[in-house]
Amino acid sequence: MSLAALFTLCVLVAAFCALALTSIAVDAVLVGALIALLLSGVIDAQSAFAGFANPGVITVAALYVVVAG
Repeated sequence: MSLAALFTLCVLVAAFCALALTSIAVDAVLVGALIALLLSGVIDAQSAFAGFANPGVITVAALYVVVAG
């Protein structure tokens, strides 16, 4: 197993533990995991933020704005 794969596995386990055992907000935990993988060089910036360009994510974000008033 490569070092990048081992680091990714550790980040995932830490994120799952943080989600299960703490009251830290879900978005903060997951963005923290994303940033950890990004800063370590496991993934590049284009891959890290590619999901935010998905139309489904943009639609959900727009709905939050509409609901907030």
